[in-house]
Amino acid sequence: MLIMNKSKAKYLLKLIVGLSIIIVILTQINWHDFMESIRRANVALLLLAFLLLFVERVWAVFKWRELLRMQDFQVSLWGLFCIYTIGAFWGLFLPSSLSTDVVRGYYLSRKISNMAMSTASVVVDRMMGLFSLLFLCGVSILLAEDLFDRSIASSILPFSVVSIIAAVLAFQEGIPDFLEQKVSFFSRNPIGQKVLKMHRAFHSFKQYPGAMFKAFLYSLILQVIRVMTIYVTALAFSLEVELGKVFLVVPVSVIIIMLPLSVGGLGVREGSFVALFALVGVSVNDSFIIASTNSIMVAFIALLGGLIFLMYRSELEREKYSGKVIHE
Repeated sequence: MLIMNKSKAKYLLKLIVGLSIIIVILTQINWHDFMESIRRANVALLLLAFLLLFVERVWAVFKWRELLRMQDFQVSLWGLFCIYTIGAFWGLFLPSSLSTDVVRGYYLSRKISNMAMSTASVVVDRMMGLFSLLFLCGVSILLAEDLFDRSIASSILPFSVVSIIAAVLAFQEGIPDFLEQKVSFFSRNPIGQKVLKMHRAFHSFKQYPGAMFKAFLYSLILQVIRVMTIYVTALAFSLEVELGKVFLVVPVSVIIIMLPLSVGGLGVREGSFVALFALVGVSVNDSFIIASTNSIMVAFIALLGGLIFLMYRSELEREKYSGKVIHE
């Protein structure tokens, strides 16, 4: 009971944090200019931005299927799309974007009857996404450094390098054995043991370096689509934002949203956009209208996952009842 109360308290705290960020931003908005931007919105470009966002989700599913094929698990694009969008739906109510990975891993394990490999595929998918985000940040700084304050570049570039080094270390096979021998949490605690089991399953992907590199390229394309979605959204409101700045702000913002600071990224997405765009000279009005529009689009697609969930849940029950695993 105490644990449940603590969980509810943490959830409530994160909800308050997200709402507080939104309220602070709203107090900084020039509402006359904001409504003028809304009125002159180009509907065709907004529809294009929404289409790009949808394409991004489909591309993410395609990338995930390629990772599963490395391990000879055949799941249809439609099946994975259902799982992905269901994860996005629950992500509206969970503490961070990483929480959606838990949902994705769970439903995928029902498909392939292998929880460790299911989780590993989600972890590798997320790591390739993180690699591509950091790579995009670094390249943006190097190719368009004249657009940014040097203090921004000097902060983000070392962070990217350190993160990549840490991720590379995670690929070392000896780490699970080392942790099991030296850290009691991993040798005695059930959660620690599950983490090591997932880590070892994750290493099974190392034998396919070519396919892993291919997955990285897929992730890089996905991030470019994500950046272009934001850029087209800005164009829809006739906002003058350099594309180079968008290539820096969006990847960093996505990384921040991964942190479990609020419920469903509420407030964190908008706050990170406003703060980061401010560093590169974009006004609060302009950055908030971009962020809020993107949030509405993301929520709309996530709600589609809610509808799919109502249908997909009954399918899972039939799988469970029959005792069979469907390989589509």
